[in-house]
Amino acid sequence: MSAVWIVMLVVGAASLAFRLLPIVAVERIGLSPRTANGLRHAGSGAVAALAALAILGPGSLRPNPAVLVAVAVGGFLAWRGWSMTRVVLAGGAAYALVAVATALL
Repeated sequence: MSAVWIVMLVVGAASLAFRLLPIVAVERIGLSPRTANGLRHAGSGAVAALAALAILGPGSLRPNPAVLVAVAVGGFLAWRGWSMTRVVLAGGAAYALVAVATALL
């Protein structure tokens, strides 16, 4: 067995352990209600942070109008309960329309 395969197996085992350890630890130790409540909202906070960074863009405090409209359309449709495929397609279409409109102006 070559060294590459050994390294791949070790990295794969370490990755599995890194992902599995929190799940096993939470089952054995348990979570306080405050921690469980905080973790319940962690995903929404992460998505909001990613959306804010996407809207502002790298090194700018002025939002890109196309990204702003795409995030608004996608967020509204997700809030209305549309499927993820439709949300992504509608957000992409809104981005394309606004990007073309701003390029033509």
